[in-house]
Amino acid sequence: MATEASFRGRKIFPEIRICFPAKGPFFMPPWAQAVLLALAVVSASALAYLDVKRIGYKQLAAAREAAFARGEAANAVLKGDVIKLQGKLSTLVQQHKLSEAALAQQQKAAEAAVSQQRRASEDTASSKDARIAQLSQTLDQTRQSLQQQQSKTATLTAQLNKSEADRAAESAQFAQYRAGLEQTVRQLQQLSPVRGRTAGERSRLRLRLDGLWLKLSQMLAPLPGQPGAVASSNASPAPPANSVASFINPGPKDIKQFESALASAGVDANRLLAQFGAGPAQGGPFVPPPNISSPPDDAKKLEAIRGLAKLLPLAAPLETYQIGSPFGPRIDPFNRRPAFHTGIDMDAPYRSPVYATGPGTVIYVGYLGEYGKVVELDHGFGINTLYAHLQRYFVSVGQQVAAQAEIGLVGMSGRSSGPHVHYEVRVDGQPQDPEKFLELSRLIPIAAAPLNPAAAAPTGNNR
Repeated sequence: MATEASFRGRKIFPEIRICFPAKGPFFMPPWAQAVLLALAVVSASALAYLDVKRIGYKQLAAAREAAFARGEAANAVLKGDVIKLQGKLSTLVQQHKLSEAALAQQQKAAEAAVSQQRRASEDTASSKDARIAQLSQTLDQTRQSLQQQQSKTATLTAQLNKSEADRAAESAQFAQYRAGLEQTVRQLQQLSPVRGRTAGERSRLRLRLDGLWLKLSQMLAPLPGQPGAVASSNASPAPPANSVASFINPGPKDIKQFESALASAGVDANRLLAQFGAGPAQGGPFVPPPNISSPPDDAKKLEAIRGLAKLLPLAAPLETYQIGSPFGPRIDPFNRRPAFHTGIDMDAPYRSPVYATGPGTVIYVGYLGEYGKVVELDHGFGINTLYAHLQRYFVSVGQQVAAQAEIGLVGMSGRSSGPHVHYEVRVDGQPQDPEKFLELSRLIPIAAAPLNPAAAAPTGNNR
């Protein structure tokens, strides 16, 4: 077989002549060539497409197998979760059953408690009825006691009237004793410069004066319940100024007692007496003293004490008062909790005059928190006094005030439950018991000058 191609002409498909040995040549026309070529191209394209589709199907199958595997794994996980949830559900069911049982028990207990409370309320109501009957009986007894007290009050009133009559008689007797006492004082003043008086005569005169003063102080003591009586367990009548006690020289025992009282009030007695009683430079040979009743050192101390008594705050800030709350630990009157009281509360009528307890300088005037309206005085020697809860004050800062000068009126400003004066004494900034200083005034008669309401009040602010 031989094939010949004719390239004559410019055709896309030339004539192809195929020659078989036993036969004549076979001619393939161009259209047949085009058909065969198209079939070949279509076949190749179909084969290529089928091959691509086969590869895509393989990938899709692999992806489906992977997705199926993942689904199987997720299904296994879900089965595990379902098993867990079933376990939890069974646990919750058991807990619910237990809760229902506990709730039933609680309901039973509550019903039992309610019934018990009902029975208790019934018992309480019956006991209250019995209590009301008992209170009615007690009220009847109280009424009877009140009637008895009224009769006793009438009896006591009659006794008080009798006591006032006796007091008037004693006042007349007191006038006689006072006249005799003044005459004795004048005799003593006339006889004191006379020399050569024996110790026995001086002792007899002193004993006589002491006896007269004792009778005088007994007569000056206020009757119980009488206006002007100071409700204090330690109160004792103070001798008036310029009395015979001012001429009696206290002995060493009295001086030591005064020093001890100063120390108990927080004051350094030795430093204070040395500061106040410092004198000029002295010297000379030593000569033993004569046989006298007290050594010269005691006389110097006595003079220093008498001088201090005129400068220290030893008087009371009120004419009449009652100690409502003392110095030291106490239960707070408002919150009922333990507290420390830094002064004393001196109860007195509203707008009663308040006096300076000693000479000093005003260092504070105004409202001071829970103290209310306050006046504070500086008396020197590191001693300050404070007067709180005032209704108004009559002094200003920097003003010099004398002892017993009126500085304000009793009020209830600040944290106060009623009219009173909160009185503080501070030594070197530390609060001390004011009653210790009131006791000092009773140890030295010359310091116990009575309050003088008629003393001119210092000029200042009137708030």
